[in-house]
Amino acid sequence: MIRVWHLSLYKGIQMTRKTKVKVYDRNGIIWVSGTINKKQYRKSTGYENTKRNFAFVSRDPLSVLLKLIDVKKEDDYNFIEYCNYSLNITQDKRSESTQRDYKSIITSHLKPYFKNCRIKDVNADAVELFLSNFSKKINPSSKKAYSSSTRRKALFIIEML
Repeated sequence: MIRVWHLSLYKGIQMTRKTKVKVYDRNGIIWVSGTINKKQYRKSTGYENTKRNFAFVSRDPLSVLLKLIDVKKEDDYNFIEYCNYSLNITQDKRSESTQRDYKSIITSHLKPYFKNCRIKDVNADAVELFLSNFSKKINPSSKKAYSSSTRRKALFIIEML
């Protein structure tokens, strides 16, 4: 059985690439094989080949294969870690100075506020609360509120995710 699965939920996997994942029996054990990021994987699930186990693995073989090769889902990542990751993979779309500004905003504004939050924990309410608190913050160097461009850049980084 061969199925095509989209890889949009997994970090580090090309988002537009589709892969075929095959589920098969080998000496009474269920195996999965597939190509991810141009690399071929063949892994044993360790499950005995019963009708129930085969149906379980066949339901979502991509998740089974990714778990076997230890690829995390995006939801499992720290929010700040993922901000930096997203910023780095899209850096060719912006100038060096803008990239520096964005990294600075992540370090000085997003990191202290979101600390160890997981991506799945950051929802619209959390972002709204961050933005309302951010507008009240005072820039220590100028003793004034942060500029609207800094606020816009912080919002852009969050929306980019």
